[in-house]
Amino acid sequence: SFDEMARFDLPAMLDYVKNQTEVKKLHYLGHSMGTTVFFALMSSKPEYQQRIASMVALAPVATVTSITSPIKYLAPLVNELQFVLRLFGNDQELMTNRLLISLWDPYHVCMNQAFCENLQFIITGFDPSRADQEMVPVILSHNPAGASTQTLFHFAQMFRAGRFQHFDWGQKENLKQYGQVEPPEYDVKNIKVPITMFWSLNDWLIGEEDIHRLEKDLPQVEACYKVPNPMFSHLDFLWATDARYLVYEKVFDILDEAVKISVMGDNSELRASIVNDS
Repeated sequence: SFDEMARFDLPAMLDYVKNQTEVKKLHYLGHSMGTTVFFALMSSKPEYQQRIASMVALAPVATVTSITSPIKYLAPLVNELQFVLRLFGNDQELMTNRLLISLWDPYHVCMNQAFCENLQFIITGFDPSRADQEMVPVILSHNPAGASTQTLFHFAQMFRAGRFQHFDWGQKENLKQYGQVEPPEYDVKNIKVPITMFWSLNDWLIGEEDIHRLEKDLPQVEACYKVPNPMFSHLDFLWATDARYLVYEKVFDILDEAVKISVMGDNSELRASIVNDS
């Protein structure tokens, strides 16, 4: 699940970039679970915060207590559904699981394109008018790559628990894994990285209450932008034909400004000497 992504994958990526470029600090841009993994890493291994100059979080996910997606109705049954998830393989990615692929081949199912769109939107939020119709089969052939069945189970656990926490293995295994009966919480209050968040009203996977809770808990939120279209949904951040104008032009401005600030900080002595010489 994203526990392992935060423990192994993202640190490996950051280490690789540092070793290859020798750049001291990076600007991190994440969407959805890309923000979840970031929050998990930065709260559990705070030494990595020194490598991040700024973060832009699109549709950020930490707590998931106020989601409106129909998947919330499955969360109370999470223990009972565990055996079903094991059929898919808890350690497998959804798009590499043979059983799932046999049931979900987008190039065949998407001959009825409305079905494909509705299947996605019923989980994330409805706004079919924003999708590039020709790209739907291509998108679905790669989505939800990177997410495992155990990750889905993990999010269901968090919905039920009402907090941003490590994977719950059960009391006996939790004692082995964590040294305590309950899975430990990821404390985002310890993340001292400048963060700018973008969210949308029609995002069924992230409720407004959770966004404001995250904004309150994170100690250094620079800004929290609501996308100025009430129909903009969770996946529109990736696929919407007007995402450039509603989101990404603003993101580029923010990153440009963050880079300027970080350069000023890294070269403050040099800049001061130039000013004095003039």
